[in-house]
Amino acid sequence: MEQHISSNIYASQKLIKHVDILSDSYVNILNGSDVRKDSELLFDWHWKIYDTCYEYAFPEPSFYQWDFKYNEGYKKFIELQKQHPDQMYDKIIKSYS
Repeated sequence: MEQHISSNIYASQKLIKHVDILSDSYVNILNGSDVRKDSELLFDWHWKIYDTCYEYAFPEPSFYQWDFKYNEGYKKFIELQKQHPDQMYDKIIKSYS
C-alpha cells in the first residue's frame, strides 16, 4: 500500500521535466524574463506544495544519502539529480522488486 501511495505522490521526474521544458533555451525562444520569473515562482510553489511529504515526493536524496536538505529548494535538488542521473525512483523500486 505504501508503495502505491508513494508512487502517486512521487514528483521528481515531473518536476525535472517541467524545469527542462522551461529551461533557459526555451525561455529565450519565448523572449522574456517575465516567463523566467513566472516559471521560477511556479516551481517554488510546486516545491512548497510537497512540504509535508518531501521524502515521498522526492525520495532520491534520502534513499541515496545525498548531502541535501529539502529546505534548500528545488534548484539544489535538480542540480544534485543532474549530478546523479542514475539515481532515480524507478531504480529504487526495481531494487525492491
